[in-house]
Amino acid sequence: MEYDEFGFPVPEQFEDQKPRYRAKITPGRIAVLMFVLFLGVLIAFAAEYGDKLADNFKDGLARLAANRPMRIEAQIISRLQRGDVDGALKASDELAKLVPKAGFLWRGEILMRVSRPGEAAKTYHRLVELDPTDHLALNNRAYALALAEENLDEAMENVNQAIDIAGDVPAYIDTRGYLLYLSGRVPEALEDFNKVLSDQARRSQTRDAGIGELFFHRALAYKALGKEELAKKDFNTATRFGFLSDREPQPLKPIVESKEEGEEQAKETPPAPNESEVSEEAVEPSKP
Repeated sequence: MEYDEFGFPVPEQFEDQKPRYRAKITPGRIAVLMFVLFLGVLIAFAAEYGDKLADNFKDGLARLAANRPMRIEAQIISRLQRGDVDGALKASDELAKLVPKAGFLWRGEILMRVSRPGEAAKTYHRLVELDPTDHLALNNRAYALALAEENLDEAMENVNQAIDIAGDVPAYIDTRGYLLYLSGRVPEALEDFNKVLSDQARRSQTRDAGIGELFFHRALAYKALGKEELAKKDFNTATRFGFLSDREPQPLKPIVESKEEGEEQAKETPPAPNESEVSEEAVEPSKP
């Protein structure tokens, strides 16, 4: 007679049969069991709160999408601080795909900072195409064209549109004054510069370098009129405000002595040809 593992006799009819397999409890099997139980609880939870979870997930994705432009702007600032102009331009192009107005505005600002006003004017032109009433884009394009010394009549039209929309914004009056200066209408330009540099206008300025540029422009007008002492004083003031520049452009047209003469000259001057269609390359992502 045979006995089982516990010492009990095994009946004869079971003697030739193999003992039944007994499953051993192992850590792996315990883990599988716990996973199955957790999955069951998760399914039950999803059935109860599934719609709310889906809504929260969608809200989370929406917040991430909304924050992406802010992260790209932070990248632009960081790259500019490191002197990575190409990287900043590439980031501005990426931003333009999400928020065209912000992307083009940043691209124009970057190009102006690195003294590429002609390219900046093309970028600001895209902004004006997006919104013809965007007075900031109109002014920025006008000033970029002035620095590039291109299409001055068209630039004057742009800045006048900006002033009509937004009023006598000091920066816009300064742009008009600089265009008048380049057009040889220096006495009129000086009137605009004096208006901008009034105490009330100066208080509305936020950056010292911006105020310095205003003094620099007036210094150019004084110098063109032969008022050397006043010009020197304004040049020094511009430097104290942190504006440094080696550009001292002369008026592109003969200086007129009165406002009436300047208006007559403007009537006689044929309008500049329209700017050719802006190339898409101006806003395409920069190649690495």
